[in-house]
Amino acid sequence: MNLMIAEDEMQLRNSIARNIPWHEHDITVAALAANGNEALELFEQVKPEIVLMDIRMPGMDGLTLAPKLLQMQPATKIIILSGYDSFDYAQKAIELGVYHYLLKPAGDKQIVSIVTGAASELRKELEVLQTQEEALKRWQEHLPRLQLMFFQNWIMGRYANWELESKSEELHIRLPANGTYIAAVLDMDPLQSGETRFTERDQSLIRFSLHGIAVELLQDQSLWVFQDAGERAVLLFYGEEGEQEEQLYNRVNIWASKLLEAIKECLKLTASAGVGGAVAQPVNVSQSWLQAVQALNKRILYGNDLVIPHRDQDQARNEVQADNSLIRTMKSAIDVGDEEKALATCRELLEEGLHKMGSAEAVKEQILYLAGVFIRMIHLRGWSVQEVAGSDYERFHRLESLQTKEQVGELFERMVAKIIHYANQTRLSGTQKLIRDIVAYVEREITSDISLHGIAQKFFINASYLSRVFKKEMGISFSVYIFDKKMEYARRNLSEGMKVYDVANLLGYADISYFIRVFHKHWGVTPGEIKKG
Repeated sequence: MNLMIAEDEMQLRNSIARNIPWHEHDITVAALAANGNEALELFEQVKPEIVLMDIRMPGMDGLTLAPKLLQMQPATKIIILSGYDSFDYAQKAIELGVYHYLLKPAGDKQIVSIVTGAASELRKELEVLQTQEEALKRWQEHLPRLQLMFFQNWIMGRYANWELESKSEELHIRLPANGTYIAAVLDMDPLQSGETRFTERDQSLIRFSLHGIAVELLQDQSLWVFQDAGERAVLLFYGEEGEQEEQLYNRVNIWASKLLEAIKECLKLTASAGVGGAVAQPVNVSQSWLQAVQALNKRILYGNDLVIPHRDQDQARNEVQADNSLIRTMKSAIDVGDEEKALATCRELLEEGLHKMGSAEAVKEQILYLAGVFIRMIHLRGWSVQEVAGSDYERFHRLESLQTKEQVGELFERMVAKIIHYANQTRLSGTQKLIRDIVAYVEREITSDISLHGIAQKFFINASYLSRVFKKEMGISFSVYIFDKKMEYARRNLSEGMKVYDVANLLGYADISYFIRVFHKHWGVTPGEIKKG
């Protein structure tokens, strides 16, 4: 803590500065002034936290100097050291904000006590100020997030009028006194199949870029730009002074169109916008936002790269029920693994069920119906939709994310292929397990009477089917495999000392000479030679 001493009596000035061990109190004498003018000049240079000064000095007295110092540095603690026991002087000093009025001759202990008291109080004030500054800094750091939460809650209709006024003022958001509001909602169109720069995993990044472009392009417009909970960009326009509702609506459409062009130019991708109706009260903004979202969702009907206005009535619905005969044909093709026929039928089903619809709502109903068809096909086979769909599970689970008829078609065609592939894999894995079980049984029961028909009967399968799949999996016929295993068993046991007759008998060879011949043909040596080692 720095101390400046301003005293015209040199002896007193030096005594206070040099005879008191200020360092023991963590105080440094940073400047000595012989008069008021010098004190003012030194104060500007040194900026001490505490000033001990005489009230009567040449050039400028203490009561004139004090307000000048406090104006430059309001937190400064000023201690008046005066030889005049005057109530007027003391009262004037207090009015000026002087910390203490000390009468001469004051002893060193008294001076130290007052100065250290001033230092202690100053430290506390600085701590409070620092805490307040840190709190303000944290609040300012969190302000953008708080404002975003306010906007998101606002468009969701979670505030009453009084809450809107209170919270907007608290978050430094100025609501127009008597404004008209129109919400527009923008989102990126689905990525094209040939797109190589981005994938579906980049959607958040692309949407963030869309938001940034909107903020930069529309910074001079009367609106707020933010992202809703679905990361779509929301443009909440409000009417300017004297602007009619029709003029506001035209401004919204013009700037939404300009923004789509800017996005196309910057990102080389397309986006679409839905525009809600005008509302006259802040509390009704949620209505305009919801209408804008509904308009945006009609991309599935009208296509991409469009500004779509909200309409109170959709086009007349042209309800088309899914053709049950087509569904049965597709199921049959899937059952037999005919992928080409299943895909062709799926496309025909989509053409009938989606492309002839006259409203976005009808399209969505048909999507849900067709999704149910696929889910039932999967569940009836005892499978899990998640296992079958794989990487498409999230999209299949959230059908509302499908934004175009093309996306719907691609998803359902992939599901046809995945169901057929999963069925093939399931059949394959079941066959492999069957063969493993049979091989394990043969290893255990090689000395038993093992035959193809006996094994087929034991494992509840057709003998011809077993013969075919066994050879496909093992590379040799069932009979050759059994013979090889018997010969391995014979060689192993003969080398361990078992008699030839006993081995032949265990393996079902009644004629020992025949056993010796087949053993010699298989191994190139006789059983006796194996026994001799």
